[in-house]
Parts: sequence; C-alpha cells; structure tokens
Amino acid sequence: MTTGVSATTGSWVPDLLDAADGAQTVGDAHGSCSVDELSARAWAWSRRLVAAGVTPGDRVVLALPNGIALAAALFGVMRAGAVAVPLHPESPWSHLRAVCEDCTPAAVFTVRDAFLQPETDALAPQVIRVDPACPAAGCGRTTPSGVPAGGARSDIALIMYTSGSTGTPKGVVCPHEQVLFAVDAIAGRLGYRSSDVVFGCLPMSFDYGLYQLFLALHARCALVLAPHDLGPALLRHAARSGATVIPLVPSVARRLCALAGRARAERPPVRLFTNTGDTLAPPDCGALRTRFPGAQVVRMYGLTECKRVTVGEPDDDRSAPDACGSPLPGTSIEVRDEHGELCAPGRTGQLVVSGPHVMRGYWGAPRETRLRFATTANGGSSSATLYTGDYGWIDEEGRFCFSHRADDTFKIGSVRVGGQEIEKAARRVPGVSAVVVARTPGRLTPVVFVESTVPADILRKDLARELGAHRTPHDLVVVDELPLTRNGKIDRARLGALAEK
Repeated sequence: MTTGVSATTGSWVPDLLDAADGAQTVGDAHGSCSVDELSARAWAWSRRLVAAGVTPGDRVVLALPNGIALAAALFGVMRAGAVAVPLHPESPWSHLRAVCEDCTPAAVFTVRDAFLQPETDALAPQVIRVDPACPAAGCGRTTPSGVPAGGARSDIALIMYTSGSTGTPKGVVCPHEQVLFAVDAIAGRLGYRSSDVVFGCLPMSFDYGLYQLFLALHARCALVLAPHDLGPALLRHAARSGATVIPLVPSVARRLCALAGRARAERPPVRLFTNTGDTLAPPDCGALRTRFPGAQVVRMYGLTECKRVTVGEPDDDRSAPDACGSPLPGTSIEVRDEHGELCAPGRTGQLVVSGPHVMRGYWGAPRETRLRFATTANGGSSSATLYTGDYGWIDEEGRFCFSHRADDTFKIGSVRVGGQEIEKAARRVPGVSAVVVARTPGRLTPVVFVESTVPADILRKDLARELGAHRTPHDLVVVDELPLTRNGKIDRARLGALAEK
C-alpha cells in the first residue's frame, strides 16, 4: 500500500532550528531558553568543535541527559558538519566502549566522571564534560571566537544505536534527508499545534524521544525535556509543565494512570498521547482516556531503521484493536510470505517497507546492511526498501496489524504460538497488570512473566482457559515489576535472571 507524497522542507536537520519561531521555548530541569538562545549555544559548540579539529563526517558521541545542553550540543555537532551519536548517559561501560570502538568518535560529550579517566583516552581524542546547568560553557572554558563553523558537512545527521540488549549494538545511519522527510511526514499526521507543550520524558538516545525535539521545532511549539526517569514525580512534572502532548511507552502510560488515580493528583491538560516502541494495549489506551478526560490516544509503529512506518487515527484502538495505523505519506508497505510473494489482506507475512524514510543501513556492517536493506529500481528512479523482520498483516482498510517478530514464535508441544498472541490472552486474565513472553537461557519453551498479586498456579489455569491448555506455556513467573530498559521498554536481557529465581 502506498500513500501520497509529503513535501519536505530544508536540506539538513539544523534547518529546523533556523526556521523555528525564535521566541519558542525549550525547557528542562534547570530552566528554559528561547530557540534563538538555543541556536546561539549550538553555534558556540560548533565553533569550538571546528577549532578543536573536528571535521565534516567525524562522529561525536553525546552521552548527555535530556535537556537544553544535549539539544545545543546536538545541533552544534551538525553545524560543524559532523555526525551526532546520541547515547544514554547511564549506559554501562561495555555499551559505551562497544559504540566508541564501532564509530571511532572524534569527541565525546558527557557529564560522567568515568569518561574523564585515563582509560577513555583510547575511545576518543577529546572528552568534553558539560555542565547541564550551563550548557554552552563546557568545564568553564571559553568558546573560541572567529572560528568558522558549518560550510562543508556530512550528509549523515545521526547514528542511532540500538539497545544492544541481546548482542552487539548496531548503529543505524540516518542521513539528513531521511530524517527531515520523516519529521515532515509524522508532523503532518500527528498535527502538533503551535499552542502545544510537548512533554519529552523519554530519553533522547531513543529515537522516539529525540524526534520530539525535531517535531516541536517543526510545529513551533514549546518543548519540555524532562529527566527520563521521574518515578513518582512524573505526573507532577507533567502537570507543572502544562503538557498538552505526551509521547509514551506502555510503562510510562501505566505509571501516569496509577499516579492520576490518587486523590488530589495534579493533572496536565493533555489533549494527545502518542505511542510507539512497545505497543499500547487497548486496556491501557482506555485507562488513559479515563484518567485524562478529553485526551486522545494515537498508536504508531516504527523501527529505527526507517523511523516511522505507520500512524493510527486517534482512538482507533476502540474499533481496530490490532491495527497500528496506515503508512506515512510518500511511503509504501507490503506483507510478503516466505517465498517473497505478496500476501492478501488479512494474511500474515513479513512487513516490507519502502520510501524516502528508509535509512542507509548499519554503520560499518555491510553484511547486516545487505540482509535488511535494498534499493529497488522503479522506472527511471529507485527507492530504498527495508525488510523489517517483523510479521503481521494488512487489513482491508490498509492498516498494518503487528503480529510478532521473527524470533517471537514459540513451539509448545506440536503447536506454534506467537508471543503476541500469548500476551494478548494474558492481559484478559483478571489480576494481570503487565505481561511479556520471552525465551530464557536453558529453556526450550517460552516463559510468561506477569506483574500480578495473584498466585502463579491460578494465573496459569486462567491463561489456559483463554488460550487453550495445549497452547499455554508451562512456565509462568509472577513478578512485582517487570524490568525496563533505559528507554522504558521491557528489558528482555534481565528476564532470564528472574526465571532462575
């Protein structure tokens, strides 16, 4: 299925900053600044980087927390013609080292003392410590004056690294053109308003969190970059920011609803919740609408390799609970079977995505790139294609319905059952607040992990009634809280330890 083309404005990502309303504000835990002030800070960083020898195409790692400091450094790197590599500031040393060994950065921005130790010298020629409360100063050094910035530049804007929770992290190469196309297309579907306040509580090392900066600049609306893990303070911060748009993953949605259910809880004037990453189940969508009357929920589906694939209509979980929306303007989606043949509507196969939003591949990994990315000739032109490794079907309305990932189908006895199917059945069991099905070391069959106060044997019987005894995994583990990654997704790498306990 193909939809109409969306016209992209600008030729590189800093054009979003240059075209924004200069009085528009960006805030964080330390205060706020205008877009004009943010732009000045970005130019200061770009001049400093150029003076320090950073050249077009060099990679610069940004291991900084959400905030104005990160936004200024990000645009400063790009204005210096270099490539920004956002990383979570609390990434384990093994992840930081693997990323630096992979992309060989010319510089690393950090607030962590660990990155100032001698053993980091081999990772990057320069380590720049940033004070988030004084985001343009950088360890109190003055910025060189009269140093040119910009000019020649790389056509690559970003390298976004996957979490690496199940193996070596892979860096997705994101050119300026693809990023801008995605921003323009997503903005056209979501309809952020100039009067909105976007509450960015997801880490900007996660592309969903990072693109809130770009989307807010595109819409010329206010943006509040909140700490990524506010815990019990999440709702209060959202309320005091005046948030009208909150992007979230299921764990954030459940926390917001729990906090909003308390007596005298402050509530923000939210009009729109958006969701991608892990899919928000219909009961969670309903809970958001109940706790925040008047708010709408838009579910989306995407991968870092092409940013966004589909965007749903507001509250379509009510009429189409399995649907993740229709493709972005100017892009197409297909579902193909194991022989590469097109699947009819309603038939499950691998999702194949084509369009100007498909990224360039994986940094320094030509074999992996060839397996997932292709260029398809189409008359006198060509288009980029991504074989997602995700499975589902396209319904009669042209909406994609996610089923499972390539490694998410389990054999129970002689029957194959999808992990998503098991999870949907478990959510219908009374007393289950969250669930994930996963493979764990040493087990041939999947384990069902649930957040619940109900004993495991009772939950297993209820699940068998929903799913059928012959299709129900034997192993079910009850936990107080499912482990989460720094992006708020389920941390599957830590589930094995829970199963052992």
